[in-house]
Amino acid sequence: MNQQATDAMEGTYGPRSRKGVKYQRGELTRQRILNRAWEAFAARGFNGASMNEIAKAAEVTLAGLIFHYPNKIELFTSVLRAHEAADTDSLLSALGTEPTGFEVLDAFTRTARANAERYQFVLLTHLNNAESASSPDHPGRGFAQRHYQFSRQLVKDAFQRSIDSGEVRRDVDPEAIGIQVVAMSEGIENQWLQEPGCIDLAESFKTWAESLKSSLRP
Repeated sequence: MNQQATDAMEGTYGPRSRKGVKYQRGELTRQRILNRAWEAFAARGFNGASMNEIAKAAEVTLAGLIFHYPNKIELFTSVLRAHEAADTDSLLSALGTEPTGFEVLDAFTRTARANAERYQFVLLTHLNNAESASSPDHPGRGFAQRHYQFSRQLVKDAFQRSIDSGEVRRDVDPEAIGIQVVAMSEGIENQWLQEPGCIDLAESFKTWAESLKSSLRP
């Protein structure tokens, strides 16, 4: 066999190729574990879900699960971190760097429309918020606090820009608007989780948001 053929064989079947295949398989396994863990945590919360049931659902041994995620806290925070990053990136990329208050309200409506197709994701978020509220040591507490703080600040800053530009009345308190918007969004989601067939998540928020816009214009 000539050197060129040898090099080709080494590229196809050599150590680097085998490592690449092994890495890809590992990543696929990690993603499968995250997906099954998300479902388990959404159904039973952090305290109710077990590593054994997640391993079984992901079709790996418990030892295999622990190889990728050493403990339940690491697995839980990995699930939350993945969805937090995806949601934040999606929202900010759609809004740009300096959105107005009304643009942010429209973005909340779009998020509600997307969430209407993600029942388990919304359920996991609300279960984490409820569980972590009563437990300072809960691994999801920081995620819940960052979620609320980020959302309120986003709305507050956007409405301050709208006040400065004259789009919104100058007597409006942007911090209070931030609290109201987040409260309305989360409150409608809570009701929708109980009765998804009776409540239109996106339209309910949109109707309220349009009413708020009208009340805030000069």
